[in-house]
Amino acid sequence: MASITKRGDSWRAQVRRRGHKPLSKTFSKKALAESWAREMEQQIEAGAFHAEDPDFGVLVQRYIDEILPIKPMQRSHVATMRNLKRRVAGTKVSEVTAHWMLSVAQGMDCAPSTRAQYFVFLAMVLRTADTFWGTRPDWEEWKRGRHMLIQYGLLGRSQERNRRVTPDEVELILDCMQSSLPMEELTHFALDSAVRLGELVRVTWGDLDETKKTLTIRDRKHPRMKMGNDQTIPLLGRSFDIVQAQVRQKKQIFPYDAGSISAAFHRAVVRAGLVDLRWHDLRHEAICRLFEAGYEIQEVALVSGHRDWNMLRRYTHLKPESLHRGTVD
Repeated sequence: MASITKRGDSWRAQVRRRGHKPLSKTFSKKALAESWAREMEQQIEAGAFHAEDPDFGVLVQRYIDEILPIKPMQRSHVATMRNLKRRVAGTKVSEVTAHWMLSVAQGMDCAPSTRAQYFVFLAMVLRTADTFWGTRPDWEEWKRGRHMLIQYGLLGRSQERNRRVTPDEVELILDCMQSSLPMEELTHFALDSAVRLGELVRVTWGDLDETKKTLTIRDRKHPRMKMGNDQTIPLLGRSFDIVQAQVRQKKQIFPYDAGSISAAFHRAVVRAGLVDLRWHDLRHEAICRLFEAGYEIQEVALVSGHRDWNMLRRYTHLKPESLHRGTVD
């Protein structure tokens, strides 16, 4: 049975038939909506639409099985997809309404930016199912639901961090460090090289050029290129000497677990009585220090790995006193 409803200046036609997924589309005129609805009803009668209404959780698993081998994700994103599969399992695609989206968002105990990322993944699965697997989601309903979730503040962008790490804080953290890992060397290497933690534990001795004092970072983070984004960075400050001081017993220069490094750092931060400080803030601090040292944006990008120089804007939290490097005539 078809229904035609007015939504602002447009008309939305929806066709529901037992055993079939609901179909909907928005038009500028009521007559167009009625014509489309009649056509869809005729196609259903003719068997043009099959009655498949898959489980959303099954679609997520199919995406993991069939699409990820073609377009790999970061390991943390794969874990997120598996978590989403558990959340949406048992929900038919025809049941993905604005009200359902609201209940899912309310059931997520996380920041609006994290919820937004979850919904991006869900939409990605639905788009794939729509394109390749014969599933027809109600995109108008999805857009309406997402719009209202943003309006309610349940979905949103992540806030840019501007936390700077002072030398005194670094010294205090290292004084409070209780770990068998060489955390002092790892911390100073991060502060001088600006590499991410995942990159730090992956680099190998084969990536090191001792003559040029450079290090190649393999498969560096990139919004579109998941593999093959290799970049060579200069080892500035103490970073080259720290690499040279490592024992060459394994393939990796720093053969340690990233989770163990992060956990040891966090425990030391807690013992030091500091707040709102993470290991990744060391990269932020390293990039800020490069700007304060007088490096140009293209030089900083060579170290940080940013392809888009505009992305470096969030790292330019310079200290006012750093401008006293020279005098103005």
